[in-house]
Amino acid sequence: MAIIGIDLGTTNSLAALWRNGEPTIIPNANGGRLTPSVVSVDDDGTILVGDAAKERLITSPDKTASCFKRTMGQRRFYMLGDKAFNSVELSSLILKSLKTDAEKFLNEEIEEAVISVPAYFNQNQRKATKDAAKLAGLKVERLVSEPTAAALCHGVQNKDDFSTVMVLDLGGGTFDVSLLELFDGVVDVKAVSGDNMLGGEDFTRQIATWFLDECGIKENPTPEELNRLVKLCENAKRTVTDEDDQPGFFVMKIEIGGKEHKQVLTYEKFSEICKSFMSRMIVPIKKVLRDTNMKAGDIDGVILMGGATRMKNVRDFAKDVFGERVITSYNPDETVGLGAAILAAMKANDFDLQETVLTDICPFTLGIAATMNASEEPSFSPIIERNSPVPISIVKKYSTVVPGQTKVNVKVYQGESFDLDKNLKLGVLEVPVPHNLSSTEEISVRFTYDINGLLEIETTTSDGIKKSMMLNQNNADLSEEEIALAQKKMQSLKILPWEESVNKLLLERGKRLFSENLGEVREKIALAIEDFKKALDSQNPDRIKTVRNAVKTFFDKIDDIGGEI
Repeated sequence: MAIIGIDLGTTNSLAALWRNGEPTIIPNANGGRLTPSVVSVDDDGTILVGDAAKERLITSPDKTASCFKRTMGQRRFYMLGDKAFNSVELSSLILKSLKTDAEKFLNEEIEEAVISVPAYFNQNQRKATKDAAKLAGLKVERLVSEPTAAALCHGVQNKDDFSTVMVLDLGGGTFDVSLLELFDGVVDVKAVSGDNMLGGEDFTRQIATWFLDECGIKENPTPEELNRLVKLCENAKRTVTDEDDQPGFFVMKIEIGGKEHKQVLTYEKFSEICKSFMSRMIVPIKKVLRDTNMKAGDIDGVILMGGATRMKNVRDFAKDVFGERVITSYNPDETVGLGAAILAAMKANDFDLQETVLTDICPFTLGIAATMNASEEPSFSPIIERNSPVPISIVKKYSTVVPGQTKVNVKVYQGESFDLDKNLKLGVLEVPVPHNLSSTEEISVRFTYDINGLLEIETTTSDGIKKSMMLNQNNADLSEEEIALAQKKMQSLKILPWEESVNKLLLERGKRLFSENLGEVREKIALAIEDFKKALDSQNPDRIKTVRNAVKTFFDKIDDIGGEI
């Protein structure tokens, strides 16, 4: 039974597998290689995922959710009509869709997957990703960092002369930096860093903020107007930053609050308003170089991955830092998924990859709150340092601060600061200790960090009593009881049948185009929608296919030339 690789992205997701000696993208129901990470609830309660859901961001924003990967591991709920979903449940619907696509493609059941996560995802975010997979009916024993997956893809498929590689991964919602060594079939991760709140979506929304300011729009746009503006800004961003063309301009026109507003976005203006993002990108790069005692000139090659690295200003930034060693020959949207497929094949002991070895590291320092005496404020005591090879298990000894203590709260933190309040609190383990009035008691604290980036804490007191926990940060991830309830909830949902996805996508696309256009064009769109509905009502497969192709061609023409037909 095949194990697939999945890139669960902020903006788009994909599934891939190892086939005939190479990683292969699995097409979705619409024949696309990428599935938008968008979920919507139709008027009749049917769940739409991917392309059809993305079309409803404009026509039904109150029933549609996107970018929910950014809230993985948080108690954040999204209201889609009268239904409430958290980010784990929404992500599970994306994973379920990818699983179904893979089963249709392979004509067999899929039970297991390797899923990529941002390198800087914390414990809770990784646990939430595995919870989402469980809800989707997938067993996930292995998570892989996104830049590691990209480098694995590069290391297996290419035999270049260089060995020291830096991966810059700027996706829709996160930015990760990894430094790796490639030699003799070994992909050795040396250091990682990143920014979990910086991605292509931020560049788009920065344009939106600039547009609203320049037009003097003080009142908040409606959800529908905002989604139209975001789409307009996305088109503007792609136009002015297209690497294949000379930097150009884009005329932005949109109606907000009953009035048409217009601005011209140039590449120079875009670079100016997004300049702060470049400053944020250099921080994790410097951190990785410092952690490995290297300089930019020591790097043999730099791999750009993530759809946002298509932007000219991002590529220029990389070339300013690393010169001509920047590699731009890969499809940045697909590299992670292909790498995850390679790791899935390695896990399945595929003969073609038996000589390939992957190492990984802990991306952040993990430790506890500790103090020398009761009168001092506790500070951060590291146990596992960042960039330590994994799997790893380290034990350190601590003691109570006053005689007679009967318990100790072992507070677990992630971060790099001496001050506890500047680090991320992951959880607390309450440990009973022997009642000793004459002296303090010694406690051993063991941290075990596995290849999936999950942390177990185990304590041992002087009487040999052990206590342990897997992290549950502020109860933000799901308990087993909550997972069971969520599974029951998912099973009760009415999900659009795979075979109907193409037809539903075309109808939702037509509704979106109808909302975006006016006059004669709008009338023609309405007629096209009605013609296609009549074809669907006929239940004649040949007629449906013929009309669908004609309507799709018509809609393509409108999208390509902005409504002028």
